[in-house]
Amino acid sequence: MKRLLSDTEEICRYLNLTTIPKSLKGNNGNAKLTDLYGHVRKIYQKGYQAKELVDALRMEIIREKHVDSLSELERALNVTI
Repeated sequence: MKRLLSDTEEICRYLNLTTIPKSLKGNNGNAKLTDLYGHVRKIYQKGYQAKELVDALRMEIIREKHVDSLSELERALNVTI
């Protein structure tokens, strides 16, 4: 099964989880984030309130895992990484 969260380690670090769960409940990234937040008795909220979570992510890890998908977008935006 394809993992929908590409930087689970940093998300767990952001949430102060000492162990990374082997599996998460949910069929999409939002449901999996909701499950992770539930491990620390917090509620995941999409949108502006997720800014701190996004700031904690390591974008280079996400890009590396999705280079094929992102390369066309990077070319279209004239972005070099």
